[in-house]
Amino acid sequence: MNSDLSAKYMNPPCVSWKTFFNFLLSLADKIPARIDRSCWSQLLSGSNGKAVVNAMRFLDLIDNTDAPTERLKSFLKSNASERINIMNKILTNSYDAAFNKKFSLVNATQSQLYEYFKSTCGLSKEDSDKCMKFIAGGSTYSYITLASGADKNHKKKTAVKTIRNAENDTDKTADNLSENQEKSVQSAKPLERSLVEKLPEFRDDWPYEMKMAWFKLSQSIVDSVLK
Repeated sequence: MNSDLSAKYMNPPCVSWKTFFNFLLSLADKIPARIDRSCWSQLLSGSNGKAVVNAMRFLDLIDNTDAPTERLKSFLKSNASERINIMNKILTNSYDAAFNKKFSLVNATQSQLYEYFKSTCGLSKEDSDKCMKFIAGGSTYSYITLASGADKNHKKKTAVKTIRNAENDTDKTADNLSENQEKSVQSAKPLERSLVEKLPEFRDDWPYEMKMAWFKLSQSIVDSVLK
């Protein structure tokens, strides 16, 4: 953990999870010795760059000199499945330490989180909402079930967006296909729906292995339709 905890925890992640996560992945091929402006200026705007660096400090992915920590190196050197488990620990450990044993990330209510962002961190409602969205995105990625319900709302919105994007992609592709190919694409839609209907409803109380199996099966259905 960083030595200056009080300063670090005054600034919880207040950036889009997707922006943060995509930047992390961009470092995988060659981890820089320091995460400074020259490292992120080509990928992020000034405000997003500073917010991402702040998030990395909070999560102990970089130290007080902005050098990558073993946490970051371990995450980037792992495969996709291992990264999920590592990020699960990174998020829960970092937030729990920030909450100073008053409550934990997994059992905190939405009101407790907002009170923490406002009273301890001095954040506005707008910035607090950004912090909540970061937590929701991170918990969805790393299969953390939150008592606040933020992850459930995020999962629902993400699922709807994924389905809509898949349908839009199918429609766009169909415009460029021959008449017979177009018919094949269109006929795949009801098939996709019938297969999805046979899937059991996703449950947050499932063990990790079952969640991964459900995700892989649902993804394989989408992939088979889009081929």
